[in-house]
Amino acid sequence: MRLSEQVSEMLPQLNTVLMLLCISLFPIMALALFVREITYKVIINYLNIMGSLMLWPVMFAIFNHIYNFMMATTLSGESVTFSNLDRLTQTGSTTAGIAGWMMMSIPFLSLKLFTLLGQQIASAGSYLGNTLAGATTADVSAVAGGNYSMANM
Repeated sequence: MRLSEQVSEMLPQLNTVLMLLCISLFPIMALALFVREITYKVIINYLNIMGSLMLWPVMFAIFNHIYNFMMATTLSGESVTFSNLDRLTQTGSTTAGIAGWMMMSIPFLSLKLFTLLGQQIASAGSYLGNTLAGATTADVSAVAGGNYSMANM
């Protein structure tokens, strides 16, 4: 059995096992709320891992849609006959292997998406806010100075 086939079978099972482990650790996390020195970091890491594990099925569905679409465009409605059976089998096997290899990236992608997405959105919001504040300040100073032009308005 190839590694890509093992991954495509074992990764959903691994997701289930890790999710059950995280859910079973919830009482310990609830008790950790009473220890002030470790509360913030432990709870944030726990929630990041839980969120990342919850993102796995969404990414499975996205990859499944991508590879189903890829197979549909590759086969382009071609019917299965004895003359093209070998080629269709090889195409399906190759696509399944690529899908298995791509599924190996799901744990890493979901963790990075979940943990860094909030920071990136906050950074983008800060950038847009600073840009809008600068433009607003320029317009306000022009109006306060009596130099506001109504040119193309």
